[in-house]
Amino acid sequence: MVELVSRLVPLEKVAEALGVSIYGVRRFINAGTLKSVRIGSRVMCSVEEVSRAQQEGLEVPRPGRPRKAARTAGQSA
Repeated sequence: MVELVSRLVPLEKVAEALGVSIYGVRRFINAGTLKSVRIGSRVMCSVEEVSRAQQEGLEVPRPGRPRKAARTAGQSA
């Protein structure tokens, strides 16, 4: 158990490593591009997951709802 916990990083350190805010890290998690675990009330990511995100150079998803696809010319309203 100690080995597993030592390989987990709190969101503050994840944000620092990725160069984004904590809210940006939470957006990654909510979008499913960054995996996390909850231990009690704390959310943490594995060291491997953080290094994968650094290598992929993930873009922080924009907050809010996704925009609707533009209507094509042939569709009726």
